[in-house]
Amino acid sequence: MAAAAQIHRRTGCREGSERLRREIEESLRRVADHPAKRTELRVTCDRVIRACIQRLGEQEPEDEEQEEEGKLCEGHLRSLVGLAELACEGYQASAPSRGQGQGPLYLERLLFHLLKGAACRGALESCLALSERLQRGLELWLAGAAAGEAPLLRDCEVVAKNGFGVLWKGGGGAGDRRLALSLRLRALRLLALAAGAESPRPLSSVSARFAWACALYLRGAPPPSGQEAEHLRREFEGLLPAVLPGGGGGAGQLCACELALQCCGTLCRAGHPSLALEALTRAQALLGPAVPPHFSWALQLGRLGCSLGAGPGPSLAPAARALRSLPPGDPWQSRALGRGCQFLLSALDAPQGTGPRLGAGELPHLAEILHVQVAAAPQLGEEDMVNAPGQLATLKQNFHNLEFFTRTVYHLLLEPQGENAVGAEQLLTPCRKIVEKMVEVEEAILSHGLTDYVGATALRLYNLAYGFYSQKLFSEAAEIAVMLRGDVQPPNLFSRSSLPLDKVPRYFKLLAECYRKTGRLDLAMESVGMWLMALGDQRRGQMTEPIALWVSIKADAVKSGHEDLQLRTLKDTLQPWELEPVALAELLVEELRAYKRLRTDTSQERFNVICDLIQMSSSSSSEEGSGGKGMEHLRAMQLLELAQLLSYRDFSQHAECSAMDCVEEALTVLGSLPQTPENRHQLLDDQAHAFLWQYICDLESRIRMSVERSRRAGTVPDALSELEDSETNDLNYEDRQQGALSVHDCIDFNLAAENHCRIQQQLLEAK
Repeated sequence: MAAAAQIHRRTGCREGSERLRREIEESLRRVADHPAKRTELRVTCDRVIRACIQRLGEQEPEDEEQEEEGKLCEGHLRSLVGLAELACEGYQASAPSRGQGQGPLYLERLLFHLLKGAACRGALESCLALSERLQRGLELWLAGAAAGEAPLLRDCEVVAKNGFGVLWKGGGGAGDRRLALSLRLRALRLLALAAGAESPRPLSSVSARFAWACALYLRGAPPPSGQEAEHLRREFEGLLPAVLPGGGGGAGQLCACELALQCCGTLCRAGHPSLALEALTRAQALLGPAVPPHFSWALQLGRLGCSLGAGPGPSLAPAARALRSLPPGDPWQSRALGRGCQFLLSALDAPQGTGPRLGAGELPHLAEILHVQVAAAPQLGEEDMVNAPGQLATLKQNFHNLEFFTRTVYHLLLEPQGENAVGAEQLLTPCRKIVEKMVEVEEAILSHGLTDYVGATALRLYNLAYGFYSQKLFSEAAEIAVMLRGDVQPPNLFSRSSLPLDKVPRYFKLLAECYRKTGRLDLAMESVGMWLMALGDQRRGQMTEPIALWVSIKADAVKSGHEDLQLRTLKDTLQPWELEPVALAELLVEELRAYKRLRTDTSQERFNVICDLIQMSSSSSSEEGSGGKGMEHLRAMQLLELAQLLSYRDFSQHAECSAMDCVEEALTVLGSLPQTPENRHQLLDDQAHAFLWQYICDLESRIRMSVERSRRAGTVPDALSELEDSETNDLNYEDRQQGALSVHDCIDFNLAAENHCRIQQQLLEAK
């Protein structure tokens, strides 16, 4: 039996290591015939292993005189590692029963130190063989461990995790892409062993690390060749049994599906779909026929994703039908199914111009697959698998997938009407369900404090509504757009998802136009009211467009015979919000201006608005904080507006006053307002305006009285009748009067004798 010091000295050079190797090989041949020498062989192998560990762990000598003695050349390094492997084999051969020797995991700990030393020395290819030996040893201990041997299981986990760390770090230092992948995936085998049979967390770490390793494998340039892709497939197939010991259970089966889909995606991105399908086939065979159908369909969805490039377009109907028929699964099964759906969605959501084209008939099936994918993740209730960062990443991915659906529908609807327009109506129900799910996901994301997603659903919803509107599917567009509104009173402008302020006009204009096109004018008017309220502080500068639309809708209501809508004003529509009188008055004044701009008879509409304004100003002028003097001035001006209206329209059934009464009351109000340097000129202008209308009303009254006197005297011709109502700005009035009675007939009073112009003259001189 060689002493430990002698063995250490002999390993100091390549020749000595080679001689020791030959001696151990000879001892292994003799120990089969002489079992009594097993103990001696085990001790020798133990000393050789420790000597190799010490040599690998020694620092490079700094003294040049000791360089030849202490430095490990490449050949010496390979000889040491080979000697250590043979010594490990001899140690195992000389220990016939489990646990015989120095204690549990003794050899595995030595193997870890050998692995660490070889990795530090740069012998990375040798690490592959050492890791396999370490893995086999740990698997034997785990297979034979009893349920109560918790310390042993913990020790196995520690050794496996330490080995994982060494190999994963070694992969980062490997210059060859294949060697780096092999080291990383061998590291993942040890990480999978660390899971044991207790916690699923390390298996989820295996999936994440495998995705990382695949991304690093693709990062190099040029893309992996056929041989390199084949190397990835072989290493993947070697990793699968590590996550499925004895069937693997739900956690192992889920991990196998995740690894298979990740490997499949990597190979497809590298341009090798045939190898990707082989990887899926291997995973399916390893899972076996008795696996729950959720795992099988997860892999089947991967196959569908791989085949998207072949043919004119994918058929999602079989997958949707199968998913619909699957029974409820446990969390592992649901998550595997979600992973398969995610793989398919990622393949569909390829960069523009490279992905498959989905027709209108496929989109409802895509919506079903989306619902399965979104519903999969929340079913996992384990704290380890639903941590805050992971949950947020899942929510973001879900929102991206749902957004992909809305984007696909939007682009489809914007295409010229043709074969797609025939099936566009069937997209309404899937779109409604997807938008509802988007709102839920957005709320969940916002609960994590991410404000970037505020209004994201509202923008996609607007695009969907506009897409239906562009296809002249106005009812469908309204049903989509109205999902953003609330149903409470007063209506919540955006019940669940806020719309950016710059998009508010387009949204409400679209909604109002949809209702207008479908004849639901009351809802169109309500939408305009919500538009005005949604403008907030910018209402004063942006109210012209919505009020112009309001007036157009009112004109449609008159043509359609909706008398109740004709009588409605903005005050009625905005009543649930209880606006301040001053703010409401501004809107009503703009409504009155909009009616005046129409070249049609809007006297009834103007009368209603004027009455609202007079009523508001009368009730608010004496209240504190409501702009009392300003409301008094508004009342005076609206009395003048009413006087003008009463002068050419008969509203005796609705108004108890005459035009002259209105003018006189307006003059009284204007006279009661205090003059300041700021308002003096405006008040003088308004008073001159009022006196002008007083003169006009008086003149009209005298004309009527003169005609009446002539009629009683019998001097009025039969062709002269009462003054007729006329339209505003009636340019054809004079043409219709050609050949009729002269306007001077029967007017027998002298205007020159009247002195009503004196007040106007005085006002002009005062200015």
